Amino acid sequence: MQPVVTAQPFRAGCKSKFSRTCSMRLWRHIWALLRETVERLDVAALVVTVGLWVARLFGVVPEATALSRIQLGVILLGVVWISLWIPYRMLRIQFVRHESESGELRSRIKALEAQITPRLELLTGSDEKSPYRLSHPFIYPGNVRRDAVYLRGAVVNPSFEAVSECSVTLRRIEKDGIVLMGHEHRPLAFVPEFQGVLSKSISPRNDALFDILVVTAQGDVFLGTHPPEIERTNGQPTFAEKGLYFLFLRISGANSAPLEVRLAFSWTQNHKTSCLWMTDPKA
Repeated sequence: MQPVVTAQPFRAGCKSKFSRTCSMRLWRHIWALLRETVERLDVAALVVTVGLWVARLFGVVPEATALSRIQLGVILLGVVWISLWIPYRMLRIQFVRHESESGELRSRIKALEAQITPRLELLTGSDEKSPYRLSHPFIYPGNVRRDAVYLRGAVVNPSFEAVSECSVTLRRIEKDGIVLMGHEHRPLAFVPEFQGVLSKSISPRNDALFDILVVTAQGDVFLGTHPPEIERTNGQPTFAEKGLYFLFLRISGANSAPLEVRLAFSWTQNHKTSCLWMTDPKA
C-alpha cells in the first residue's frame, strides 16, 4: 500500500537528520563536561600532592607529612569520584540523546499514521463568499420559482485512503433544550452533480458537498433531503419560529470511524440573514 512504502524513506531521512543534530549536541555536552571537570578539581592541591609524592619516591622527603597524607587521600577520592562521575555523565548524555530522538520520531510517525488512517471531517460556513452558501432559485411544486439560499456542508477525506459508502444523516433538531425532531433520521443528499445520491465514495484528499438546509424567500426551511422536504413537529413546521436551532449530524463511512457534529442555525425568517455554522458538540 502506498502509505507504507512512503513511511520507509521518511524514517530513514528523519534518522539521518536526527543523527547529525544529536552528534553536535553530544560534542557540546562533552565540552561542557570537560570544563566542569577542570573547574571541580583543585589544581593547586593536585600539583602540590603529586610533587610531594614524587619527592618521597626519590628520597628527597624521607617521610610523608600529615599534610601530604591528607592531600593524597583527597586526590584519591577525587580520582575515584571522577572515574565514576564521567561514565555516569556519558551514559546520561546517551540516554537524553536517545529519548530526544525517539520522542521526535514518535511524534512524527504518529502524525503520519493519523494521515494514513481513514477518517472524515466536516466543513461548513454561512459567509456570503463561502462555497457552502449558494444563492439559487428553489422550484416549488407546480414549477413555481422562489429565491433561496442553500446552506451546505462538505465531507472531507484528509487521509491517503479512499472512504467508501459515505453518508450524512440528520439525527436530531433542538431549540431551547427541547427536541423537535429525533425519532426519525433524515439522510441528506450529496450535490450538485450527485443530486439525489445518499451514499458515495470519497477519494483521498478530496471532499463532497451536500445540502443541509434550503431557506427560501417565502419563509420556508427545507431539509437537504432528496427531494427537499419541510420537517414538521406536531403538525407544524419545525422552523416556524425565529430563534437558534441546533442540528445534530452523523457522518459515517464503511472504513472510517463515525463523526458526530452539531450545527447551529440562526433562523431570522429572512433567507438573506439566516446562517448556519458548526459548534462544539460538548458545549
